[in-house]
Amino acid sequence: MVSRHRKVNNHELGVNNHDCVNLSVAEYQIIEAPDWDNGSAYDMKRDLGKTMIRRLFHWGPLAVICITLTIGTATTYVHLQWWPLTTVTSFLHLSLFLLFNYLTLINLSRSSFFGPGYAPYNWKPPRKEDEDRLQYCRICDGFKMPRSHHCSKCGRCVCKMDHHCPWINNCVGYRNHALFVRFLASAIFGCIHAAIILSFALYRFLFR
Repeated sequence: MVSRHRKVNNHELGVNNHDCVNLSVAEYQIIEAPDWDNGSAYDMKRDLGKTMIRRLFHWGPLAVICITLTIGTATTYVHLQWWPLTTVTSFLHLSLFLLFNYLTLINLSRSSFFGPGYAPYNWKPPRKEDEDRLQYCRICDGFKMPRSHHCSKCGRCVCKMDHHCPWINNCVGYRNHALFVRFLASAIFGCIHAAIILSFALYRFLFR
């Protein structure tokens, strides 16, 4: 098959314009992951591989949990010392910060627990002719779905793999990508909020 990165004319292909259109459509469908039966790719019971405790009992998730709890505890203590919960503003301020902490931990756990979605072993596309357009994974003994890659850490082909993240001790892929983005967003906003609280408390301590 002609590489999609090289421009060719009709004479090189030996087909007319109508055939070229059909060729492009077929290639586009393969690259954009057609609606194939993925088997156990999204079967939670067969997809987890590790229990929740084993998945989180790793230096990455443990480090995130410890850092989050440390920053959360220290910032909450400082907030209560300088801005007691005597006003609605102070209460809402602290509630928002604690919400960021909660979202960070819950999305960390969910993105680690649900996993990215693995392609089943010995997977083949429904149509025999599509096999020529797909890569073959010798470790999983099956064809790779479009946009899937084999992860050496997980030992499986991951659907729409982004990367293997040590902080969640799992791959980021099709099923947990949104959860991972929420985890990052809540962690970033929580750190910014903590920095604001601690900065104002330090300013009041030094200059008032």
